[in-house]
Amino acid sequence: MPKPFSGRDAVLLALTALGTLVAAVLGYCWWAPDPARLVQVELAGSAKAIRGLPDAQLSAAWADFLLIAGYGIALSCGAWLVFRLPGTKSIHRLARVAIRATWVAVALDIAEHALFLLVPNGITSGGRYAVAAQALAITKWSLITPAATVAALGIVTTMWRAAHPRRSQAELNLTVTRPASDADKVVARGGPDAELAASRAAWRAHTILPNASQDPGKIGICVSGGGIRSATFAFGALDAMRDVVTQARWLVSVSGGGYAAGAMRLALQQPDSVAQPADVYCAGTSELDYTRRHGRYLADSASEWLKLAVTVLRGFLVNMLILALLVVVAARVLAHGYALISVDLSGEGPSRAGQAGVWWAIGACVLLWLLLMTVSIVLEPLPPKVTGMFRQGAFWLLSIAGVVALTGVVLPLLARVPFDVPWSTLPGRTTALPLQGVSVLSGYVAALIALGMRPSLRAAVGNEVKRMRGWWRTAGTGGRNLLATACICAGLLLLLAGFMILFGAVLGHTGPLTAPSSAPGKPLEWELTVGLAAALSLVALVDQVHWSLHGFYRRRLASAFAVRRIRDRGHVAAVAYDFDKQATDLHEYDTRVASFPEVVFSCAAHVSGNGVTPPGRRVMPWTMSATSVGGQYHGWIPTGDLHDAVSRTIKRDLTVQAAQAISGAAIASQMGVLQRTYTKLLTLSNIRLGSWLPNPAYLDSLPRDRSWVVPRLPRKRGLATLVRELTGSFPADGPLVYVTDGGHYENLGLVELLRRRPAKVYCVDASGDHGGVPDTLAAAIELAHEELGVDITFDNAAKLGAGPDQPRPVNPRDQLMAQMMPRLAPASVITGTIKYPDLGPDYPPSTAKIVLGKAVITPETPFSLLAYASKNLTFPSDSTADQWFDVSQFDAYHSLGRHVGSLMMAQLPAPASVDQLGNGRVTPPGAVTARSQ
Repeated sequence: MPKPFSGRDAVLLALTALGTLVAAVLGYCWWAPDPARLVQVELAGSAKAIRGLPDAQLSAAWADFLLIAGYGIALSCGAWLVFRLPGTKSIHRLARVAIRATWVAVALDIAEHALFLLVPNGITSGGRYAVAAQALAITKWSLITPAATVAALGIVTTMWRAAHPRRSQAELNLTVTRPASDADKVVARGGPDAELAASRAAWRAHTILPNASQDPGKIGICVSGGGIRSATFAFGALDAMRDVVTQARWLVSVSGGGYAAGAMRLALQQPDSVAQPADVYCAGTSELDYTRRHGRYLADSASEWLKLAVTVLRGFLVNMLILALLVVVAARVLAHGYALISVDLSGEGPSRAGQAGVWWAIGACVLLWLLLMTVSIVLEPLPPKVTGMFRQGAFWLLSIAGVVALTGVVLPLLARVPFDVPWSTLPGRTTALPLQGVSVLSGYVAALIALGMRPSLRAAVGNEVKRMRGWWRTAGTGGRNLLATACICAGLLLLLAGFMILFGAVLGHTGPLTAPSSAPGKPLEWELTVGLAAALSLVALVDQVHWSLHGFYRRRLASAFAVRRIRDRGHVAAVAYDFDKQATDLHEYDTRVASFPEVVFSCAAHVSGNGVTPPGRRVMPWTMSATSVGGQYHGWIPTGDLHDAVSRTIKRDLTVQAAQAISGAAIASQMGVLQRTYTKLLTLSNIRLGSWLPNPAYLDSLPRDRSWVVPRLPRKRGLATLVRELTGSFPADGPLVYVTDGGHYENLGLVELLRRRPAKVYCVDASGDHGGVPDTLAAAIELAHEELGVDITFDNAAKLGAGPDQPRPVNPRDQLMAQMMPRLAPASVITGTIKYPDLGPDYPPSTAKIVLGKAVITPETPFSLLAYASKNLTFPSDSTADQWFDVSQFDAYHSLGRHVGSLMMAQLPAPASVDQLGNGRVTPPGAVTARSQ
C-alpha cells in the first residue's frame, strides 16, 4: 500500500481540486455566451441542431480549454487521494483506473474542440466532422462520469476523516498475529534437509498458529458437520469417549459438531453450573434431556412455525425494498446525468442516424484494439515490456468500447422498455400486470424451492414426478431434479428481469433536475431524488446481517444448545441461558477448564480471486475460540481485545452462541467448494446465513500511530456487504470478512486439528456421505496433504462404504438382515497413521495415530438401531436440511454415537494421567488428563 499523505497535505490537495474545478466552471460560464448549447451540440448528432449555432458560440469554444484543464486537475487530484488513502487493493486499482480515464477524457476533449476550431464549417454542415465530434464527446462523457465518482469519493472521504480523527491501532489495543514461514531460520539451521524444509514455506505458514494454540504431542478430537444429525451423534460418541475427552487438548468442531461442543462448554460454565467434565451431557443428565426435548429447535409449535414464516417473509421483503431503492436511486441519478448533457432518453435512440457518433466511437475502439493486438503479435520477438504496452493499450481500448456501448446503447434502450405488459383486453378497458409483482412472487417461491435442494427432497420429488412424466425426473448424471432446477432458474431470471425493468422504467421517466415529477404532490425531480436517496441511506444504516436469517438462526440454536445444570433448593435441573440477557461472550464462556479440551469452532472465510485460494475453493480457514479469532491467511486477533474494540452490534457475533451459528451457516450466499448456482437466489431473497467479522489483515495494515487516515472499525455491516454477497466480491484485505459454515472449507475439522500436530487424533464423522463412499474423508485427506504436507494412511478405509457388493457376514435368511444388507458397511471404525513433515524449527517430522468413527450401520450395530433403520431408509444419513428431529431420531443417532464411540475407545484407549492443566492433583477415573502422555 502506498504511504498515506499527511493530514495537512491531503486536505490541501482536496481543497486544490475543489478550487480548481469551481474556478474553471465559473470562468467557462462567464466566457461562453450559452455554455449548455455547446454540450447539446456535442451530442446532438444532427445537422439541424448544429446549423443554428452562431459563429460567436463556436469562437467561445476556446473557453472549453479552461474547463478541460480545471476538471482534469480536479479529477486527477481526487482520484490520487483515493489511491493514497488506506484501503483495499481493489480500491487502489480503481483509483489508478480513474486517473487514466481522466487523462484519456482530457485528450479526447482537446481533440473534439480542436475540430470545432479547425473545421467549424464541417461541424455546422453536420457531415462526418460532426459525427466525429459526437464520437469523441460520447466517449469523453462515458469516461468522465465514473472518474468523477471516484474523485468525489476521495475528496469527501478526505475531508470527513480530517474532521473526525480516528484512534490508532495501538489505541484500539489490538495485536494482530500474522503467520510467517520463517524460511531463513530453517536454512540457518543447516543439515541436508534444510533447503527442502525451507522450500515448503507454504506448508509451514499453514501450520503456524498463535502461541496460545501451539501445544503439539497431545490428544485432539474433531467432530464433523452435519447439523443436528452430527450434533446428536457427537453427544453419544463423546459420552462413550469420556476418558479421551477429559484428557484431550483440543476439541475442533464444524457446523453441527459445534452445536455439541459449544453446548458442552456452556453447560460447564461456572459458577452457575454444577456439571463436571466427567459427567456433562452424559446419558440421563438434565442438560441432555433438555436438548433432546428441543430437537425441533427451528420451529416446533404452531406459533414458532408462524414466527419462522414471518421472519423469512420479513427478510425477503426488506431485501426487495433495499434493492428496489438502490435500483431506483441509481436510475434517477443516471437520468439526471443524461439530462445535464442534453440526451433525451425517451426520444431518439442510439440506433438512429442521429446517434451515429456512438457507433463510430465503438467501431473505432474495436478497430484500434484489433490493430494493437496484431502489432503485439507481430512484435513478439521484441522484449515482453514492449509487447506488453501494446496489449495493455488494446485492453484499454476494448474497455472503453464496452463503457461507450453501455452508456450510449444499452442504457438508452433499457430506458424505453415498458413498465407494464398487456395481460388481457376486456370490453371497454385494458388491464396490465406489473412485471415487478410477478418477479417478486416467483423469486420468493423459487427461493423456498432452493432451500429444499437436498438429496432427500430431490429423491422424493423425483419419484412423484416420475409417476406423471418420467422424462422430468432427473437431468444428467448428477441426479438433480429437473423440475425444481427449472423453477429455481426461472425464479432467478424473473427476479433479475423485474429489477432491470424497474431500472429502465425509472431511467426513461425521470426528467431534468428542475422539472416537476409525476409523483403525488408534483415535487421537483431533484426533490424526489433526494428523498429517495435519504430513504435508502436510512435503510442502509441498519446492520445487514441483522436483516438476514443469521440472528433468527443464532437465537433458535441457543434455545436448544445453550443450557446448564444448576441446583436449586435441593433439586437439579437444566436451565436455558437467557438469550437477551446472557451474551455468552466467546472470550469468557469458551475459556479452557480443567479436564476439558479447548473448544475451537472451525469456519470458512470467503476470499475472491485465485491469487489467494486455489481455483474452485473460494475460501480460507477461519477459527473462533476464546483465545483468538482469525485464520491462516488473514491472521489472528485476541478474542478479548477484539470484543473490546468493536461496536455493540458486532459484539453479538463474538459469543459462543454466535460461533455455533456461524460455524453452522450452511445456507449462505457463498458456499466455498460447495458453491451452487441457486445461492444467488437465496442472497436476493435474503435467505442467507453467515456473518461479517473484522479482518485481522486489514487491521494489521493500518498505521501504528495516531493518524487522521486511520479509518474507524465498521460499527455495522452496511449495504456494501449485501452488494458484495450479490456480486461475489470478497477482497482479502477488506475491513470485514464474510465467514460461514466450516464445511465450506472442510467438513470434518480434521485439517484444522492437524495444524496443532496432535499425537493422537479421534475423528467423529457424521458428515452424511451418500453413495456408500466416504467422500468427506477422502477430501480431508487430500486437503491435509495440499495445505500441510501431512500424509494420512488408512489400512481399511474401504470398510466404511456400504453397498450390495459388500461381503455378507450374516445369514441372509434372516429377514431383517437380508433387507438391510445393501445398506450395511463392514465397519464403522477404522484406524490409521499420520505422518507430519519436517517444516523446520519447532516442527520436526513425527508420526501420530488416528481413529475415525463414522455414522454408518454395520452387522455389529445394535438390533434396536437396525430395526429403526429398516423403517427409516435415510438413517443414518438424514439430510442436513432436516433440522426438525423428533425424539426417536434423536435417540437413534445418540445411541449410534455411543456405539461407535465405544468401538473407537477399544481401538486406541487413552492412558491414565494427571490433570493436563498442571495443577498436580490426581483426577478420578473417567476424568483423567493427558499430561503424562
